[in-house]
Amino acid sequence: MNLTILAGSMPAAYGASRLGYHFEGTEPPAFFEPPRAPNRSSKPHRNPIVVAQEWQRTLDSGECASRADLARKLGVTRARVTQVLGLLELTPEAVEGLVALGDPLPKPIVTEHGLRSILKLPADEQKHVLRGIVESPVMG
Repeated sequence: MNLTILAGSMPAAYGASRLGYHFEGTEPPAFFEPPRAPNRSSKPHRNPIVVAQEWQRTLDSGECASRADLARKLGVTRARVTQVLGLLELTPEAVEGLVALGDPLPKPIVTEHGLRSILKLPADEQKHVLRGIVESPVMG
């Protein structure tokens, strides 16, 4: 019998790369998982501002009495609801420009994380940064 080395095999129990060994003519060990292609999400890219507006409308309509109630309904934490709703604190012009991008987005043009960092900027700088995003050639 010949020894075969399975380079890059992934032991399922450990979640780390290790070499796996088995003899030709026998089945690979049960822990052997062949390498997989990276996970490509086919999920649409939601516009974070539109999501925040939807959540705010749910609160304003009385469908959910509080952020905690909304969090329970959505299956997220109250802190998460606060993070998303915080995006609405961008300047009104910025919110309007971001909504104009549409929903869902063709690709992740804007992200919630990126928008949260822009929130810390003064209003005139927010407009400047967001103008670059909205007019970016990335959209094409």
